[in-house]
Amino acid sequence: MGKKSNDRPKAPSAEETAAAQFRNGNFSVFSPTGNLVFGTTDANGNFVADPNATEHSAQIQETPFQSELRQTREGGTLDLINSILGQGMADRPTINDTSDIAKSIFDSALYNLKPQREQEDRRLIQNLSDRGIPLIGEAGSTVLDDIQRRRTGEEEQLMRGATQAAGSEQSRQYNLASDARKNSLSELITALTGVNPSQNTITAPTSTGIDMAGLISQAYGNDVNAYNAEQDSKNALYGTLANVGVALLSDANAKYDIAPFDGSVLEGLRRLDILKWRYRPEVGLGEETHIGPMAQQFREVFGVGDGKTIALVDIVGVALAALKEFAEIVPDVRHA
Repeated sequence: MGKKSNDRPKAPSAEETAAAQFRNGNFSVFSPTGNLVFGTTDANGNFVADPNATEHSAQIQETPFQSELRQTREGGTLDLINSILGQGMADRPTINDTSDIAKSIFDSALYNLKPQREQEDRRLIQNLSDRGIPLIGEAGSTVLDDIQRRRTGEEEQLMRGATQAAGSEQSRQYNLASDARKNSLSELITALTGVNPSQNTITAPTSTGIDMAGLISQAYGNDVNAYNAEQDSKNALYGTLANVGVALLSDANAKYDIAPFDGSVLEGLRRLDILKWRYRPEVGLGEETHIGPMAQQFREVFGVGDGKTIALVDIVGVALAALKEFAEIVPDVRHA
């Protein structure tokens, strides 16, 4: 992805990924009822077929034959619609008033009680007469009031039952009308579904195309894994150098381009900033405070290193060179 080995991989651009996916993942699709073609739009809003366009559009296009076929079949479809509608379609269901049904049920129930009540009245009159209680007196009025209250309760119960039965009939009528309406619409839809070509149905291509977004994501993941592995390796090395004494390979037979160091190491050390610092948390090398130079300045002053790390061999070399140079300028105390 064009990255330096020491740089964390940059996440892929969502816009560039989408553009790559469009260019490589879309196919123009051709069917008897129209062709799905990918492209873009020009400044005037007109569609321009261009699979490699950066501004993406899609359009269903018809050949002259497809257009003629559609118009012919649409005419037949309209004729069929008119034919079905001409046969009569069930009306939209409505809620009917069934209060007359409730009254009819109540009257019928009350009529059925009439013989029972007449017989009850005759027994009451005979009972009062046998006991010598006048019908219009206080005692007779009390008995009649009790009977009237009981009969009023019976009639209220009959009315509730009649109202409930009328409501059930109302629901039954509505459901019948609703079913008739649904059946009519179902017949119409069934007839239209198989013959209506006005809806240009474009089936998806059998090939899924190239999943560029997936490939880009996979490549980015591979770069991140490689970067993390490299950082883990460096961290392990740094930890080893920080905690374990290491013998440095210094065999002359293992070296080339050997030349004297040009310049004053002490002067370079005077220019080198020795700072206190801590590693960033994401580096993963602990949070303790350290003392030392920056790799960038170390490379600038002494001309060695990659500007990111300072090799232990270079630190030892600078220290020895500084001691040697210091020894040459300090008098020998033994002959003082």
